[in-house]
Amino acid sequence: MKNKPDGWIKLHRKILDNPISEKPTWAWLWIYLLLRANHQDKEFIFNGEKTICRRGQILTGRTDISKSTRIPPTTVERILNYLESEHQIGQEKTSKNRLITIRNYNQYQQTDSKADSKKKDKRTTSGQQADTNKNIKNDKEVYIEPSAQGEYIIRTSLQRVVCAYKVASGHELEDRKWDTLNFKRCSKSAKQLLKYFKEDNMTEEDIENITIDCIDDLAKKFNDKGLDWTIETIVKHASEWQKGSKRR
Repeated sequence: MKNKPDGWIKLHRKILDNPISEKPTWAWLWIYLLLRANHQDKEFIFNGEKTICRRGQILTGRTDISKSTRIPPTTVERILNYLESEHQIGQEKTSKNRLITIRNYNQYQQTDSKADSKKKDKRTTSGQQADTNKNIKNDKEVYIEPSAQGEYIIRTSLQRVVCAYKVASGHELEDRKWDTLNFKRCSKSAKQLLKYFKEDNMTEEDIENITIDCIDDLAKKFNDKGLDWTIETIVKHASEWQKGSKRR
């Protein structure tokens, strides 16, 4: 494999809810893309121009992927087109290669900073349990932004939901200006969504995942219809989405 990257990736359990998990070849290709994606920005020449290959992007080609994964080129193309239709990737193609972008890469591939790790070491047992349970007990905790400076770290379910909305509405995950202007307002609606989907037999992670699924599905629906929408619109249509998802 050319330019084999070092290190490791995070693999979210949510992949088990994705239909590709039932197709070993498809799941392997998806994992391969995650492994090959840049973990930091790099400069390269694409379509005759100097371009930056961003974190979460891969400059490759169907033949290169086929050789590395031993998946037939036509199958590679079919899987990539499916992943694109499901908004898991984006593709920019030329006659020689293609630039693939992993959607929401930063959301699922975050790493804790060294400073954050040191803080974790100093936490009390009760504090660690509170973080594990992700219980949000007051507005000061609820409306805190991921980070004002330095590494962009998302710690709570509510922050993840707001960031999922941010990305779904066409903004960069680490857009701190957007956070300053919108995070507190959007947190209120995100909190409503998390409460709406909460059930006694569900874990915090389950509630978070179904909330983000709701946002992603409704965002796609509204965008496909050319409609304007906000997170408040998502709240209004959450019940309708839930009924439809249960019929699937």
